[in-house]
Amino acid sequence: MLVSIHPLGGACWYPFIHWLEHAAPMLVLRPDTAEEIIGIKRRKANKEWIMARTRKLTEKRKKINHMLESIKSERQLQEYREKYREADRNVKRNAKRDKKEFYEALAVESQRVAKSGEIGTVYQRIK
Repeated sequence: MLVSIHPLGGACWYPFIHWLEHAAPMLVLRPDTAEEIIGIKRRKANKEWIMARTRKLTEKRKKINHMLESIKSERQLQEYREKYREADRNVKRNAKRDKKEFYEALAVESQRVAKSGEIGTVYQRIK
């Protein structure tokens, strides 16, 4: 068994903790240096292909889920589970439809622009 002596007295049963106490000051980075080197993690933007109707259905599904969590009665619980399943199906169907419509429109636009010879515009749109 490995035992290291703690600088303030006593034994530290985990050598890693002993090492960490001495190495921690060297491991600390200044926040501005980290931002400069790594950059700031940006929040992902909402997917541009999701339409407003799908977002509304998603909010409706969230409300049903909150109600589902607060219900105690078994009969109401089954009723809201069925409502949630239906809302979930609707959200998924609409999201799938929105994505398909978005990419079809993107393909049509890209073909139109490519025919006119603007390859840079095609690249920027697809990127």
